[in-house]
This record gives sequence, structure tokens and C-alpha cells, in this order.
Amino acid sequence: MRMIGLLLICAGVALAQSPQQGDQPMSLADAARKAREKQASAQKAARKFDNDSLKQAAAAVETPQAKDDDAKPAKPAEAQAVNLEKKYRLQFAQLRTALKGAEAEGKRLHARLDAASPNNPVNGGYLNPTAIKRLHEGIAANDAKIAEIKTKLDDLTEELRKNGLPAKWAYE
Repeated sequence: MRMIGLLLICAGVALAQSPQQGDQPMSLADAARKAREKQASAQKAARKFDNDSLKQAAAAVETPQAKDDDAKPAKPAEAQAVNLEKKYRLQFAQLRTALKGAEAEGKRLHARLDAASPNNPVNGGYLNPTAIKRLHEGIAANDAKIAEIKTKLDDLTEELRKNGLPAKWAYE
């Protein structure tokens, strides 16, 4: 905007210069140079300081206590994105850890079921129906837990996709 004004002033000075004043008309560069000199030499209006203006300036200045009382300023977008990525990666890591634990528990329960089976030569063909029933219930509960964790992983992956966030956040 300032540049356009400067060019208009230069053009006006160039047009105002008549060829009769000198043997050559003033060039646009000379007119721009003179306009800059004129603008630089023009004095700016002096600012007046009185009690009223000092009171207004003092009221506008924030005190250190006011800054401490205010809420924390918002983080830049980059910091928020980093925090969002950390949040998602942490959630995925927690779900994967829980899934690994549940799968390990499933293997342990199946191993105990195999050991309690009547076909196991170690226990001599002894069948404990109550223990086997509890193991089957534990295996069913563990399978449900595994299915729930996998569903949560799928939902979180879908949430990433819907929000347009990078899919790589779902992986370690």
C-alpha cells in the first residue's frame, strides 16, 4: 500500500514537471528519489505527553501478577500435534501390551487344560471335572477380553483414519 502511494506521488511529480523547465523531462527514477527525500524530511507530528495519556499507557501495561493469574497461553500448533501423536501412540502401545498379556494368559490356561486332561500321562488319567470347567470358563473369559482389545485397536485405528491423522501413529 505504501509502495503504491509512493508510485502515485512519483507519477504526480513527473507529470507536474513540464518540459519547459529544463531541456530534458525528469525521469521517473528522479521523481521517485525526490519524493523519498521529501517524505523523509517531512517531520512527523510530535506526541504530546500529559497526565491523561500517561494514565492510559499505565493501564495498558500488564502487571506481572496479571500474567500469572491468566490461563496458560495456547501451545503452538506443532506442539499440539506432537502431543496428539504421543497420545495416540501411547494408547496403541497400551492396547498392544494388554493384548500380548491376554494372549500369554490364554496360552497358560490352555497349557493347564492340557495338563488336567485325562489323556495326560503325568496325572495318570485322573479327570478333575471342576478344575476343567473353571479352566474352560477362564479361557472363554480370556478370549472375550482378547476380542474386546482387538475391537478397541480397530476403533482407535478407525478414529485415526476419520480424523485424517497419519496411520503410522498406530504402529510402533
